[in-house]
Amino acid sequence: MIMDGNHYRSKEERGLIGPNTMMIVASPQETYQTKITDKVEGDIYVSATPQEVILSACLEGFSDYEGRRLATINRTEYKKKVPIAIHPQQDIFAFPTQSSKQPNCVWLFASHIKDIAENGTKHVIIHFQNGTTTQLPVSKYVIKKQMERTSYCRFLYQQLYDK
Repeated sequence: MIMDGNHYRSKEERGLIGPNTMMIVASPQETYQTKITDKVEGDIYVSATPQEVILSACLEGFSDYEGRRLATINRTEYKKKVPIAIHPQQDIFAFPTQSSKQPNCVWLFASHIKDIAENGTKHVIIHFQNGTTTQLPVSKYVIKKQMERTSYCRFLYQQLYDK
């Protein structure tokens, strides 16, 4: 089941990830495995894992996760923490803060990030375009590097689609 505010929807519902998705993170709640932060709908809790949410979103974009991942590796030679073009035609790109296989991996959607601020050496505060913030246990360097890599992927896809 998916909980959206006070509304419950089935797990099979499509369209969880879209242009308004800002972040996907493992949920601290026992009932739900994932929290999806949306700039319009707020926090949406789902029973699927963050990785399953990303996999499903790629399929909705008429591809699969591994295909998107391999295409990015082929074009960029990034081998770890690979940014994923979830739905490039809608400019939906996400990047992991650590290995996507790690249970605490957070997925950030670069187009919603306004600024990044250090909060100690191993923590960062993400400032989103809509004025909200979140603190993550990762360095500012890692986030900046992932933003650069995602920006490059977006550039490559734009070149491909603009032809």
